[in-house]
Amino acid sequence: LILAWADVNGLAGDAAAAVLTALSCVTLGRILAGIVPTLWLKAGIVAMAIVDSILVFGNQLQAPNAVLNAAVPTPGAPQLQYLDLHYASIGYGDVFVAGVLGGVLALERRPQWPAAALVLACSVMWDLLFFHYDTLPATVPVAAALVILETRRLWASRPRRGAYTAS
Repeated sequence: LILAWADVNGLAGDAAAAVLTALSCVTLGRILAGIVPTLWLKAGIVAMAIVDSILVFGNQLQAPNAVLNAAVPTPGAPQLQYLDLHYASIGYGDVFVAGVLGGVLALERRPQWPAAALVLACSVMWDLLFFHYDTLPATVPVAAALVILETRRLWASRPRRGAYTAS
């Protein structure tokens, strides 16, 4: 917090603010996962990605987002409502969705590093759309990774064909 406050609008200060914002999303995601049934949270992640996509690609989210991002809590204070690293920015809600996925995985005691790598891979592929669009919903790669993880889990738990069962 000290670095974020001391270097407002500097790269080091913005990076420190981004870390604080991300850590708050991790904390909130884990708390939410402990309160809300995981099936609802998973459905919510996918639903948020769908709604976010409709709003972003329909150019309905950019103006309200600009107002939120311009809000200054106190003159000279770091802005923690979005992550901004000079040439790229991401909204709090986008980071929050990733935190919720992490909270769900933690609650289910599933490994998080492979899921994080999958989200990164999905994000890199999704970001190729920046060649055509200026703004993309960052919730989509998280939802795509969730769908892949759930499909893989269900596929692995299905009964095998031709497997013999003892009676």
